[in-house]
Amino acid sequence: MILNYSNFFYQLKKINYFESNSKIIVSVSGGVDSIVLVFLLSRWVIINKFNITAIIIDHKLRPESSIEAKKVSKYLSKFNINNKILIWKHPKNLSNGIQKKARFARLNILRKYCNKHNILHLFMGHHYDDNLETFILRKVSGSNLQGLNAIKILSLYKNIQIIRPLLNFTKKEIIRFAKKNSLTWFEDPSNKNLVFARSKIRKFISKNNIIRNKIIIEYKKNTTVYSDYIEMIYSNLSIIILHLSYKSIEIDKSLFCKLPRPIALKILEILFKYVRRNEKHFKFQKLKLIYNNLTSKNGKYRSQNAFFHSTPNKIVISTAK
Repeated sequence: MILNYSNFFYQLKKINYFESNSKIIVSVSGGVDSIVLVFLLSRWVIINKFNITAIIIDHKLRPESSIEAKKVSKYLSKFNINNKILIWKHPKNLSNGIQKKARFARLNILRKYCNKHNILHLFMGHHYDDNLETFILRKVSGSNLQGLNAIKILSLYKNIQIIRPLLNFTKKEIIRFAKKNSLTWFEDPSNKNLVFARSKIRKFISKNNIIRNKIIIEYKKNTTVYSDYIEMIYSNLSIIILHLSYKSIEIDKSLFCKLPRPIALKILEILFKYVRRNEKHFKFQKLKLIYNNLTSKNGKYRSQNAFFHSTPNKIVISTAK
């Protein structure tokens, strides 16, 4: 898909989850992806009468990071884009997994800023190629079908709506847009450091079109299968629910017991997350144990910060808080 204002605005129109006078923030690293994103959004917020702030994280992992953050800030200010530099205060000696820790820290810094300023919408510059890289990384690590679905355009993180409107656009399209509009960006040298697995995959995919096309085909196939899988899960979930409230769920025990075990386990995980109000993943062995208890006997018990009441006709799951 060609990246231009019209196609970009169309992606946001499909989301359309914005209140009037919305305040949004954009995570800006200074790379071409985030620079293009903030410039596209700066036009979009004017049309919609929204308020935008670009957040630049000074990660302090390299001596020159503070200078680079100030350059990005100065560049955005030249175009009257409101921006702010936030600093990651981390231990001096970080061990393994620096990139992962930095990503997690950045997300939490952005979340805290959103919470402090009553902002619901956080925009990030992930694009199509990022999703291909994530797909391969997760495939190598043995992720399940849900994990292989990779990065989503719209997601929630601790009451913050994260929006990634560039996910349908490739890196080449983003660079083409930047050059066409004479934008300046600032490259982080760590993105090309082959010590990191993502950098190795990025280089491998970019240098081999045959491999890249095969990955795209597999990724699209997985996305289609996952969509069918989610539809199947939630169709069965809607059938077995007897009663739903803020703190508890009642389901038909007979119908639940007739479901194929993998589907029942996934539904059980969804029910847990609903009553507990969190996105924590459960260990498969723990889920199996709870499933076995619910389907094989009647009674009341507590596990994983939830109450369970299994009767001959129904199962009730409620929050323990």
